[in-house]
Amino acid sequence: MENLDKETLDKVDTDIDNLRIQFDQYFMGMRKTAPEMERSRLTYLFRRLANLQTSNYALKFKFHQLVAKFNSYSQYWERIQQKIETGQISRDRLKVVLATGPLEEEKKDAKPAAKAAESELISDAKIDQVYGQLVQSRKQLNQPAAVDKEKLAEALKKQMGQLKEKYKDKKMEFEIVVENGQTKIKARAKK
Repeated sequence: MENLDKETLDKVDTDIDNLRIQFDQYFMGMRKTAPEMERSRLTYLFRRLANLQTSNYALKFKFHQLVAKFNSYSQYWERIQQKIETGQISRDRLKVVLATGPLEEEKKDAKPAAKAAESELISDAKIDQVYGQLVQSRKQLNQPAAVDKEKLAEALKKQMGQLKEKYKDKKMEFEIVVENGQTKIKARAKK
């Protein structure tokens, strides 16, 4: 049986890096099948090495680092394989991700634009008006008037965005109504 020594751990580290390269080749279409046999071999090797005793804490620490590295890569490979199988990501898009890194810039740029569009759909003055009417109506019905204005504004903007998608050209406005003794905010299309 192998001893837990520096050379063995260095070889295992190299094997993990080689396996990562093989999986990248598989994801890019350069390899027909996933390197599952190599991955299984490393899994069994880790199980054998975990049973070896050593009093060198530096070697134990390095071994645990390698286990964590291998587990992290394994989870990543599983996620990518699952996304490919379910059609959430295509091989062409995956090639771009592997070559250039995550496509986070597209997502980050899209979110502020969407939020800016939502905020343009309803003005702050209109939000203040709806808030004032809501608080006044709740006071008249002896309901708690405490309403978080920021949460209300966020909810109205989100709902206005959804309504604009649904009703395209129609102008929408919010009004306060009382139904069954409860104050509610309703959206309606302007004529």
